[in-house]
Amino acid sequence: MKIISRAHNLVEQNNDPLAHAEILAIKKAAKRLKTNNLRGFRIYSSLEPCIYCSYAISKYFISSIYFGLYDNNNLGVKNGIKLFYENFKGYKPDIYGGIGEEKFSKLFEYFFENLRKKN
Repeated sequence: MKIISRAHNLVEQNNDPLAHAEILAIKKAAKRLKTNNLRGFRIYSSLEPCIYCSYAISKYFISSIYFGLYDNNNLGVKNGIKLFYENFKGYKPDIYGGIGEEKFSKLFEYFFENLRKKN
């Protein structure tokens, strides 16, 4: 397996509410490969993609999503809006969630503790 692109969330840093890691990684991959058809590619995320990122994943035809933590608070793919399950007519990727959930839970706890200390 080869990594085509990677990114991290820049929402706060760039004052851009749309600078989600998934979006940034998808745009980098599309630019690098000179295509908007990423069929056959996978996206990995520590947190379940939101509705905005899920829509982008569908529009770029990404084959599968792998994520660590389910997002129960912010309209994630499975727990919130359920974009790919309820009468969605667009492209539907394979979804694999809860991978390394305990590890990511601790990582997010640590991340948000440090973020609060900075503010």
